[in-house]
Amino acid sequence: MRLNYYYNFKNTIRFFMDIEGLDFTHIEQNKSSWTVPFKFRIKKDDKNFRTLQIPNIYNFKLAFDYYKSKFPEFNYNFEKLEELDSHKRMEISYNLGEFKENSYDKWELVDYNQLINYDLLIRCDIKSFYNHIYTHYIFEDVTDEKTIDKPLSHMNNGRTGGIIMGNYISLFAAELLSKKISIRFEEEIENSNLDCYFSYFSDDFYIFAFENDKTKIINLFDEVLEEFGLEKNEIKVEFYDYLTYTCNDVIEKYWKIITRKSKSQQFSQNTKIALGKLKYNNNLFFTNQLIYRLNKLDDYRKKRVFIVNFFKGEFFRNIDFSRTYFNDYNYHQILYLIKEFPEIILYIDKILNSFEQFRSEDFINQIIRFYERSLLLDFHDEQLYYYYLLHMLSATDKIKNVEINKKVLESKNYVLISYYIKNSMFFNCEIDTIKNYDDESYWLVYYYLILYDKSLFDDLENSVRKFLIPSSAKDETIKNSYMNFYKDNLTQKNEILVSLDKIHDVIEEYFKIKYSKEKK
Repeated sequence: MRLNYYYNFKNTIRFFMDIEGLDFTHIEQNKSSWTVPFKFRIKKDDKNFRTLQIPNIYNFKLAFDYYKSKFPEFNYNFEKLEELDSHKRMEISYNLGEFKENSYDKWELVDYNQLINYDLLIRCDIKSFYNHIYTHYIFEDVTDEKTIDKPLSHMNNGRTGGIIMGNYISLFAAELLSKKISIRFEEEIENSNLDCYFSYFSDDFYIFAFENDKTKIINLFDEVLEEFGLEKNEIKVEFYDYLTYTCNDVIEKYWKIITRKSKSQQFSQNTKIALGKLKYNNNLFFTNQLIYRLNKLDDYRKKRVFIVNFFKGEFFRNIDFSRTYFNDYNYHQILYLIKEFPEIILYIDKILNSFEQFRSEDFINQIIRFYERSLLLDFHDEQLYYYYLLHMLSATDKIKNVEINKKVLESKNYVLISYYIKNSMFFNCEIDTIKNYDDESYWLVYYYLILYDKSLFDDLENSVRKFLIPSSAKDETIKNSYMNFYKDNLTQKNEILVSLDKIHDVIEEYFKIKYSKEKK
C-alpha cells in the first residue's frame, strides 16, 4: 500500500495530500514527543460531520515504521487485516487505500442466507468507538511491553483515552480491539447456550437470532462492551427480518436499473448515428434517472452513496460524451447534484470539460455561491471540492477578497488555508494574522507559511523552532530530530499538498488501478 493511503485511509483527503516525497532521513525511534493532530471535518449526513484527525507527519511515519516491524512478532500482518477474525466483515483494497466494494455483495448474500436460518437481524453500533478506546487495552494480551501504545498515543497529543480517526494505523488498532470484543461475545454466547450468528464491520455488529432470544443477546452484548469501557448506541439499534432487509437494500438495484436502461438507449442511438439517422446521442439520459431515484431514498447517507458511487462506477467512466446532445434540463440537474453531493466534482470532469455550459459565467458564479455558502458550514471536505473546481475553472481571482479570505481563516480548514498560502490567495494582512497564531494544530499551515514566506524561509531555523517544534519536546535530542526533519524538507522545497493541477492525474491513476485490478 502507498504511504499516502496509510496516512489518509479511504477518505478523499488522500487525493490532496502526498507525503511519499518527503525526506524521512531524520525520523528516529524513541526521539519523539506528543504532537497535536489537525481536525478535518467531513460531511456525515445532511446535518452532522465526522471529524478526521490528521497526525503530525513525523509522528505518523515513526508509528508506521514501529508497528510494521513490531506486528510480525505477534503474528499480525499489517496488510491482512481481514485475517484477524473470521467474524470480521471488513476487507481492504491495499492498492486503493479503501474498503473493497465487492465485499459488500458477498456479505449481503451471507446476511440473506442467515435471515433464512434465523428470525431477525439485530444491528448494534458501539457508541463513539474511537473516542472511547483505551489504548492500553489494545495490546495488553499480546505483550508485556508497557510502551507499545506510545507511538499511537503520541499522534494524539499523548492521550491514552481515545485514538484519532482517519489513518490506517488507527484503523488496524481499532480492529484489534474489535477482535477482542468479538472473542468475548462469542464466549458468552456459547456459555449461555444461545443459538445465534454474528459478524461485524468495525463498530457495527450484525447479530442474527431467534425472536425469543433477542433480549438475552442484546444484554450479553452490553455486558461484553462494559468490560472494555464501552456501550452500544441505543438510538442505532435496528431490527430486520428478511422482507424489511430487502426493502432497505435498494441502492444496488437502482444502479443496475439505471445502467441497463442507459446502455440500452446508448446502443440504440449509436446504431442510428452509425446509419446516419441521428446526429447526437443523449448520453446524459442517466441524470433524469438519478434524480428520479433520489426521490425514493429517504436517508441522506444512502443518497450520497447512490450518487457518488454511480459517478465512480466503471459504467459512467466509460461513457463517451463527444457526440452527446445537451438538454437544458441537464444543466440544472447536474448543478443540483454538485450542490447536494459536491464530492462528485472529483469524478465528473468528463462532463464539465465536454460542454460549454460548464465554462460559462453563470456556472462559475453559481459555484462561487456554493463555495461561499460552504464556508459558513462545518464541512471542510465540501469547501475543498468547490475551491478545487474554481481553480480548474481559472476563477480563483473572483474569490480573492478580504471578506471571503476572512471566512476561510475562520473555517479552520487547515488544508484549505494551506492551499490559500500556496496559491497566493491571501493578502499580507492575512499572512500577518496567521503569523500571530499560537496553536500547534496549525502545523500544516505553518509549514506552508515558512515555505512560501521569504522572510521566514530565510530565517529557517528560528522559524522552525517557533512554529513547528512541539511544545512537549523538552529533550534537546528530540528537538533536534524534529528540527532536522523540517529543515531537510523545507530546504528541499518538498510539498505536502498535491498541486491542484495534478489532482485529476492522481484520481485517474486511482481509477486505472481500481478497474484494472477488478478486471484481473
